[in-house]
Amino acid sequence: DGGRIVAGILPSSWVGTYSKLEPYGLLILALFLLLGGFNLISPFIWKTAALLMG
Repeated sequence: DGGRIVAGILPSSWVGTYSKLEPYGLLILALFLLLGGFNLISPFIWKTAALLMG
């Protein structure tokens, strides 16, 4: 069960909130990961853009 795995990773204070949002849990998790991933990648995007701009 994906929900239980997520609940195991998240702090316990989030678990109650997550259980209320269970139908949307995977959507929120995907969005969270997407935003997190973008934050990791964005410095590279900015550096690449700066190089391309000269």
